[in-house]
Order: sequence, then C-alpha cells, then structure tokens
Amino acid sequence: MKQQKPDYKTWLPIKNFSAVSMMFVLWLPFFINADSIISQIALSCIAVLTLFYGSYLAGHFLLRKNNFKIQHELSEALISKVPGDMTGNALDIGTGNGIAAIKLAKAYPNLHIFGIDLWSKKWDYSKKQCIINANLEGVSEHVAFTEGSGFDLPVKNASMALIISNYAIHTMKEHDIKAVFQEIIRALELNGYLVVQDFFRKRYYGRTDEFIKYLEEYGLHIVEMTDTENIVNVPKLLKILDVAGNSEIWILQKRI
Repeated sequence: MKQQKPDYKTWLPIKNFSAVSMMFVLWLPFFINADSIISQIALSCIAVLTLFYGSYLAGHFLLRKNNFKIQHELSEALISKVPGDMTGNALDIGTGNGIAAIKLAKAYPNLHIFGIDLWSKKWDYSKKQCIINANLEGVSEHVAFTEGSGFDLPVKNASMALIISNYAIHTMKEHDIKAVFQEIIRALELNGYLVVQDFFRKRYYGRTDEFIKYLEEYGLHIVEMTDTENIVNVPKLLKILDVAGNSEIWILQKRI
C-alpha cells in the first residue's frame, strides 16, 4: 500500500534497545532462582541493564506519542528562530528523515533547501524516506537531499544564506566539533545565519565562553541564545535520558 503520511521515525531507534532488553529478559530465568553470589550479582546487573534499556524504550514511545508531537514541536521551535524573510539557499546539517528541512520549506517557500546526512545504519533514517516525506508534504520542488558530512559540507564557499541543525552537531564529537563550525563559516555567505538547537555542554563544545570567543574570531557572532524549554515543554524522561530538553537554540550571524 502506498504511504499516505510522512514518517519521521524517532531520535531513539527501537531496534537498538528492544533486542538488548529482550536478551536480558531471556537470561533472567537462568539466574532468578540461583543461590550463588555470582548468580545474584548477574541477576542484579541484568535488572539494572533491563531498567536502563527499558527507559530508552519508554523514551522511544514518548517521542512517537501523538504522531511524533514532541519532535514536531522541537523542530518548529528551531524554525521559529530563523530570522527575517529568508531567500536564497539553506542547508540542514544532520537532516535525519527531513523533518526540520521540510518545516523550513513550508515556512520559507523562497528558500532552496538542501538536507544532508550520512544516514548511518545506526539510525532509522534514509535519503529515500526524506524524499517521500518531502513529496507527501508538498515541498519537493524546493527541498533536495544528499549524502554529506558536517566535516566536509558538499556546498560551495559562501553559498548559503542560512544553515540549520537540530540536535545533530553534538553527535559529531568523535572529531573536533570546531571543524564543523569552520565548515559552516566557509559555507555561509556574508551576513548569513546559523540557527542550531543542541546540547551546548562542556563535554561536546568545551567551555561556552571560550567556544563563543573562538567563533567570533572567525566572524561568527551570537545574535540570540534561548533555552529550548522556554518554547517547548519537554517530558522529564527525555531530559533525564539526554534526548531532548536541557538544550538551547543559538542564532549566529557571519560578519566581517
């Protein structure tokens, strides 16, 4: 049957947690009646790990609740911070299944938007689903999707009037996140904007004041910083799991 509505999946793919949780449940009978110290320790570990992975399963279903309501609200919060009447080219880094890029296209029909992602098997996302979603949302004429990395943006120098990213850049911490921002600065046109929602924490970005000073040295200046929860009421479990909330939306502009 032809898909009738967009499918954006969740930021917590169930396949990563359900299999592990099931494994712990299957092992449980072997230890539950055992008397040895080793068995009791194993039982305790299984209980703790089952609770841990079970909480992520609960988070998955929270994100799915009411047709992905919370994910839509968080993406809309990001788009609500895009300044002015934007025209020209825009880029969505870490587009997933295209939710933020598509919302941007609806809000700014004069933008030509490119969503990029590596679409790793770690996530339930794909370029194909992005294209399907854009068609179903009626914005396929000015949204395109291509494979690309934040460390090597597939765009020309000074070609983007706007760059957005939604809870994606912190996942690139295996390399130097500053390299992503160097690419963003390269890609932005003069007076262009970056609007990013993320966990701006020390373990990802280093000290905030030092990171902002670094960006300013290369011409990227803070315009506004907003706590996500000033806009969206994020469920407590998602904050505990570090999935959403406890985050900020930064607006930055490239200046001389």
